[in-house]
Amino acid sequence: MRSFDNLLPSWYIDPRKQIDRLRECLWNNGGIGEFVTSDIPVIPEFTSLSRNEGLMVVTYPRGKDGVRGLQRKFELGWKYVVPPKGYTKQRRDGLDSSPELLRMAAGVDYTPGIYWVVFSPYANDGWAARACWDRSDVRHNLAGVEVFDALMLFPDYPLDWLKGESSPNMAGLRMQEEKNPNAKVPCLELVEDKKLLILGSVRAEMTSKNRAVPTVKHVFVA
Repeated sequence: MRSFDNLLPSWYIDPRKQIDRLRECLWNNGGIGEFVTSDIPVIPEFTSLSRNEGLMVVTYPRGKDGVRGLQRKFELGWKYVVPPKGYTKQRRDGLDSSPELLRMAAGVDYTPGIYWVVFSPYANDGWAARACWDRSDVRHNLAGVEVFDALMLFPDYPLDWLKGESSPNMAGLRMQEEKNPNAKVPCLELVEDKKLLILGSVRAEMTSKNRAVPTVKHVFVA
């Protein structure tokens, strides 16, 4: 694999180290037990041309014991998120992952397995989730649960948000009760004075110059 490492953010770690961290966080802690090391695809050839894209390994667990794969991923993903040193993580009350509330955004796929993706953490800066849902050029690649993979693999990623980079809205997911016309998306924020990494939600229509809508594009090994 080749990449222009000087372009990548300081928090990014190379794919080989990502695999090591994946084993440590998931396999050694009894996490997603249906996967074995041989399930990890070969690291694909990829050249980073900007600091807004880098290879990342992601996992999508299967459904188990009546719990759908997406719901398992959401709960396990948050469980294995690693906050920056000195911070703790907090989940807002009422942030429910039940299938009645949480689903994939239209056009976004969930296929169980382990894959390599190109993660663009600062894509669609300042865009609302709903506006991205309406864009045919990006809606199929919107990141949702993959943001949890990024936070597990790159614990210092949120520290960039304190330096002026945008924090992520997880627009690959849609939170909406059946009779409620107002959709939301999960989001992350880092609160410096309280030393908290917070998982919350925002309205799908919300725009902010301090928020991005990351994307992931799957890279398939020939």
